[in-house]
This record gives sequence, C-alpha cells and structure tokens, in this order.
Amino acid sequence: MAKGKRRGRWNGGGNAAKRRCQTAAGDGQPGRWERKPIEKNNESFNEYYKRQGIVPEGEWDSFMGTLREDLPVVFRVAGVRSLAQDISRLLEETHFTELQDIDVGEGKVEPPKPLSWYPDRVAWQINLSRKTVRKSEKLNYFHKFLVRESEQGNITRQEAVSMIPPLLLDVKPHHKVLDMCAAPGSKTAQIIEMMHSKDGTPPNGLLVANDKDNKRCYMLVHQTKRLNSPCLVVLNEDASCIPNLCLDERRKNPIIFDRILCDVPCSGDGTLRKNPEVWRKWSAGTGNGLHRLQMRILRRGLEMLDVGGRLVYSTCAFNPVEDEAVVSAMLELCKGAVELVDCSDELPDLKREPGMSTWHVKLRDGQIVSSFDEVPESLHYCTPSSLFPRNNPDDHLERCWRVLPHRQNTGGFFIVAMRKVATLPWMKATEPTPETKTEAEATPSASVSDEKTSTDAASAPTEEGATAAPSQKVPEFRDWHKGFKEAPFVFFKDATDPVWISIRDFFQLEGMEPSQLLLRSHGGRKRAVYMTSPVISNLVPKNEGWVKVVNTGVRVFGRSSQAGAACEFRVVQEGLHAVLPHIRARRVDLRTGDALRLLKSWCPQTVDLSKQLQKAIDVLANGSCVLTLPAGSPAEEDSEDPTKLSGRPLSCPLHFSAWKSKYTLRLLVTREDRAHFLMMLGQGKVDEIQAQVDAQMKELEQRGKSKKKAGDDDDMMMVDDDEEKPAVKAAASAEVAASATEGKEVPTPAEASEVPVPSGDSEVPAAEEMPAEEGTTS
Repeated sequence: MAKGKRRGRWNGGGNAAKRRCQTAAGDGQPGRWERKPIEKNNESFNEYYKRQGIVPEGEWDSFMGTLREDLPVVFRVAGVRSLAQDISRLLEETHFTELQDIDVGEGKVEPPKPLSWYPDRVAWQINLSRKTVRKSEKLNYFHKFLVRESEQGNITRQEAVSMIPPLLLDVKPHHKVLDMCAAPGSKTAQIIEMMHSKDGTPPNGLLVANDKDNKRCYMLVHQTKRLNSPCLVVLNEDASCIPNLCLDERRKNPIIFDRILCDVPCSGDGTLRKNPEVWRKWSAGTGNGLHRLQMRILRRGLEMLDVGGRLVYSTCAFNPVEDEAVVSAMLELCKGAVELVDCSDELPDLKREPGMSTWHVKLRDGQIVSSFDEVPESLHYCTPSSLFPRNNPDDHLERCWRVLPHRQNTGGFFIVAMRKVATLPWMKATEPTPETKTEAEATPSASVSDEKTSTDAASAPTEEGATAAPSQKVPEFRDWHKGFKEAPFVFFKDATDPVWISIRDFFQLEGMEPSQLLLRSHGGRKRAVYMTSPVISNLVPKNEGWVKVVNTGVRVFGRSSQAGAACEFRVVQEGLHAVLPHIRARRVDLRTGDALRLLKSWCPQTVDLSKQLQKAIDVLANGSCVLTLPAGSPAEEDSEDPTKLSGRPLSCPLHFSAWKSKYTLRLLVTREDRAHFLMMLGQGKVDEIQAQVDAQMKELEQRGKSKKKAGDDDDMMMVDDDEEKPAVKAAASAEVAASATEGKEVPTPAEASEVPVPSGDSEVPAAEEMPAEEGTTS
C-alpha cells in the first residue's frame, strides 16, 4: 500500500465531523454539537392549504400560530372504570392542588383541567411544554410522577386528538376488534381499556393488533403489556393484505370483525407541533404517493368487517387527498355496500370541521388542478383518478371530521366512521359449514364470517390502488426472516398435564380450560405460565404458518421453589386480574389496617396482623394465596385494631398476590406497585412512600447482617440458579432477628426461609435492591 494518509472513517470524514461539532457561535472551535433550530414555516405548505380552504376564513393566522407552539401535556388514567375514577380523584386531591399559582417567569401555570369532550373525566390536559416543566421543582416532580405511573400502566400519555378514533369505534367487551396499523400502541391501549370497562367481568371479545414494521411491533407490545389483557394478540403483517384468520382447520370461513380501526400511514402534517422535522420535509407529493396505499388498507379492512360492523378511518394529516379522497373513492368502489355514519351527536364538546366535498390536487409538475380532465396525459401514470372529488351528494362527506389545532389547543386529525350495510360487490357470500357453525356457537365472542373471498377475486373489477383479497393457498414462504424469530406458543393440550393438575387442584380453578394456558418453550423446566382468552387459544394454533404472531397471553403463574409448599407455582401480580375470576380457593379478604401493615412491611409476621386475618390464613397450607381489600373498606379500623391505621375508602377492590408461610405473610408485589397501592390508600406522595419502603428494606438488611455467621450455608434454602440467594437469605435472617428482639416465638432458620423466591422476572427484589453477603444466616 502506498504511503500516506488513509482516507477512511477517521480521516476522510474528519471535516464533516468537525462541522457537526462546531459551536453554535460558528467560531470553528470544537465543542458540543447543537442542532440547528428548525424554521417553523414552509411556503409550499402555506400556499397549498390556503388554496384548499381547510381553515375557515379569518382563522389562518391563529391556525399557523398554534402550529408553531409546543403541544400541551395530555394523559389519560387507565384501568377499569372504577379504578380510573379513583385515581383521577386522587390526582385532583393531591397533585393538582399543588400546581396552582406556580410562576415560571412566563406567567402563572394553569392547573390541569379535564378534556371536556372525553367521557368519565379521566383524560387531563396541562398546558406545559417540556422546557417549562424543567423550570419548577413541583412541575418536574409532577412530570416524574406521570412517567412513573405510565410505566406502571396506571396512566397513558397520549395526544388528545389521538383518543378520538377509539371513542367513535364504540367498542364493547364482546366485540371482535382489529387494529390494522397499531404501533406504537396508544390507541390499542385505549381499546383494551374499553374492552375491560366492566369491573370484575372479563371480556369475551378479541383484539387483534397488527403492524407491518417488525421493530414497531415490539414497541406495540411494550405499550400494551402494561395493561395485561388476555384478549390481545399482536401480529406482524402487511395491513393491505392481512391473511384471513380462521377457527377451522379447512380455512373456509374466516373470522369477521365487529369493529376495525384503520389509522393509516400518512404525511403527518397534523403532528407539526410535536414533530418539527415535518416543517422541513413537507411536500404535497407525499400525500399523493400515499393515496394508493391508504386505499388498499381501507379496502382490506372493509373486507374483514362484518355486515353491520363499524370501521373508523383516520389520519393525522390535513390533506384531503389522504382523507376525503380515499373515503369518496372507496364509497364508489363499494357501490352502496358501505355508508358513512352520522356521528354529529357524539362528543358534542369536541370542536371539529365537517368534511370537504371539493378539493384540489397538486401534480408532479407543480400544477394545481381540481379534476382528472385537467391532468396532462404524460402524468396519467402517476395520477390516479381517485385523487379527485366525485361531487356525489350521496357520499355525505360532511359526516367526516377534521380537527384543527387552534380550536382546542390540540394537534390535527381526520376521522370518519363507516358502516358496512351489505356484502361487498367483489366478494361472494357463502353459508358457513355445520362444522364451523358449531365452533362459533361454542365460542360466542368469535362469530364466523358468512363471506368468503372468491377464487376469482383477482379478476374482479378494481379501482386504482385497490387490491384483491389474499389467496387462501398454503403459504410456501414468509418474509419472517426479516424480523426476530419468536419463541413458540405451546398451549396445554389436555387435562392430564401435571402442571395443569397441580395448579387447578391447588387454586380450585373453575371456568377455565387447560388450553387457555400456554408456555413459551417446548422443553426445559416450566417457569412461567401464560393465559389467553378462549378465542385466542383456538385462534393462534389454527393460524400457525399463516400469520406471524409476535405476542399474546398474560403471565399468570410463576414457579417458586419452596420446601413444604403444596404447589410450586404462585399467582403473579401482573396477571392476577385475569386469572382471579377463575380462582375459588386460597382467597382471603383484608381490612384496611392489615392491608397498610402488609404494604409498609417487607416481611411481616402473622402475629402482627389482626386476629381476623390470622384466623383466615391459619387454615391455608403454605404457598401462594390472593388477598383482597374489598371496595368501600372503612378508612379506619375498629377498636379491635390497636394501631388505628388510617386509610382511604376506594370504589374498587384492591387485589394482592401473597405467600403464606408458617410464621409470615408476605406480599409479592414490586416496589413500584407497593408505592402505588399505598398512594391509593391515601398514605402520601409516591416519593415519600418509596422512601418508606426503601428504609424498611435497609432495616431488614441491617438486622440480617447483625445475625451473620460466616461460612454457614447449611440453612440456605434451595433455589434455582437464576434466583437471588442473597436477597432471600437477608429476608429470612431479618425475620428471625425481628422475632428474637421482640420476645416472640423464634422460628428456626429453615422455617423462616419459607419466604418464596420466584424465578427470573419475579416481583421479589433483585440482590442489588436488598443487598446481603453470601453465607449470611441467623
């Protein structure tokens, strides 16, 4: 090689790197790289939308001024209706009162206020930007609170206008719902909340959330996993040609859906307030290029919709080419089989503009025309006729909604609800076979379609941008190699499985079939057991090889290796709400004082609990159990409880996974869940509560160390390799030490070590959370 400098990553590209690292002052000296401010203006945008007339006369300046401002913080309280209302009341009583009269140098901050158009007063808005939040300690604390509760699944941060499409879907717990372009998952989470809206009653419906992008599917799983719904299945498919989902082996009768959300990919100029990069990249040609894809996705959605069902089509774009043009063209293609729903009586407090009946199209050469006849012949190949208005009054495009940002300080959005009133003209109706009809009757939440894609669907008349229904031939090759390889979904096949028998008999499960439980591996030791709804337990195996399933099921049982336990599986807190309706044994009701004592103590002894609770748990064998604080429990205990612990009555019950040992009763909840439950019971702020829990853990650690005997490992209980021996030993030693110092009966180290140790991803804190040295014992 010739001598000289090597042009490569560190030499040839050096000048570009230096330019990126120059200071904002432009002095040429290396420094911290700073992004150049984005100019929030685009002349093409101004010209195009002024010509379209999407903003009423006289409101353009207000419209543009709002687009240049940051979006306010909006969040929605998640969970079942009564729990969401309890959390909302708690927010108003504790956090919101402290946010009044805060001055950040730009005037006083407005306190949070509920969205007037969102039902049940569970959606809130605070007019703060990210920069403003950092200027006040109280605001910063409130922001951290929102982030923390969002990670727990109790609060969902979501743009206000993004909440509108699921509301117009009118989802019920028994509906079969399809979200065609679901990632990142905020609307999917909202649909899950609607399906679980009835307290204590598990839904018998189905929610299929799909996205084409494999990486975004995992973002979708992360968003929805916080809600832990057994009715959800996540797919990784192209929304424009999702394969039919069937419940029969012969695949002749596909499932049809009662509700479909079709939130299609779009140019996204309605998100200018949170995505400033759109100012630089915006072009009218983007909407023209997406029009065909939007048509294909909407068409496939209507094919999978039941007659009488509702589909909501939405975009976060102002462009009528992506909005009214797609809807109008699809109405023409369906020839009266689909109509727009009049939603004028719904969400009356939401300010919106009606849909447009005329609009203009900007061609590739820069011309702006209003009909296909004006398009030069040389541009016909890239300008479909469906881009232009049809001027058909029977379409009722005024039933579409366009939300403008300056009306209620929101983002921009387009929404329309569509109802399927007849079979689509290119689909051939057939009667379901007796075999399939029997399956549908056995599973009420999964009715079977009376429509079947005809074998000659490809030859049916189509519009530009429309696509025929996918073929029902067995797929020979799938593009799954482009994404991650998923762990298998192994369902329990029959009632003779020893794991099923052990769990069923110990907890006396009723109303659940073994096929509803699954594992995520074929071999090895069964560590985690997941639960799905009856529909999904039938759906996933029957469609294996046809669709890529990314995720389904809620973890409800975890293995816990404990000597003397009648069942080595325990109920997991995250899936407790899903499996609780089926558990008939090992359930104990609490009083407020006992609940507070268990939450504030890391490993309490049973002698410290009320006589009523001691009597209830004495009859239970050692092992997992479920504790419930009933709704409306009094704020204070009666005279039988000497501690007189105060509480806060709730309108919904609280359920806890616990482990009963010979001398202890311990909650198996995460530190974050523990703090949340205490906050719900009126015990102060989250940070203060977390400090109390941490102090309790530290105290237990110190007690364990004070009883240390070096090199004595005989009393260490048997645990799996991935379980935390130091944490367990510290808890066991601390319990023995506490008994000795208080003059109570001292259990042996082996008895004290009955505190359960779940495996892997359990709620028991890791070693770094409750440190202890190896070999510590009492």
